[in-house]
Amino acid sequence: MNGSPEYGRGSIRLPENASKLFAPQKAEFPTMFTLAEHIIFGHSDKRLEGLSKQDFERMKECLTQAGLEHYSTELKVSHYNGLPWDEVLSGGEKQRLILARILYQKPDILLMDEPTSALDPLSRGDFFDVIKEHCPDITLVAITHDENSAEGHNHIPHMNKRIQVYDGKAEISNITPIRSRRAGPRLPINVPS
Repeated sequence: MNGSPEYGRGSIRLPENASKLFAPQKAEFPTMFTLAEHIIFGHSDKRLEGLSKQDFERMKECLTQAGLEHYSTELKVSHYNGLPWDEVLSGGEKQRLILARILYQKPDILLMDEPTSALDPLSRGDFFDVIKEHCPDITLVAITHDENSAEGHNHIPHMNKRIQVYDGKAEISNITPIRSRRAGPRLPINVPS
């Protein structure tokens, strides 16, 4: 689906003009990219030199929604405190930057591989809640090993179908709300300063 080597056989039909975005588990960030270029990476219509003031304002909003507001003034720099972004950001922050990319690009189809593996349990639900809130019409295909990743903090599923693959067999089922093991109010995504 994302152009990776073939590991099986079958066919997938996608709408002809649908925009697609692949969010890997461990994203690699080119060292000379500015933070803005990391957000627009993969967007065929956007180039850094063609971005408007409104584009940068929207990127700042997306960084805030992803819990990276403390970097919102650094959009035009390729290094932060002398280091490239790939060395500055933690694993969780890299996944949050991918979330900012998703929010900015708003693809029609989003393919994700373990998108929250570097986030703490509280932030995992928030990650999908933010996508559901800001990209309500998205088609999301996510690979995850976390049984609870389909449920939000309000106990309402993020997704409506689950495909479980085990021992070469696939089973499709509806997702219904399950009781969360977590108690207490929903917490915003926060990164300690």
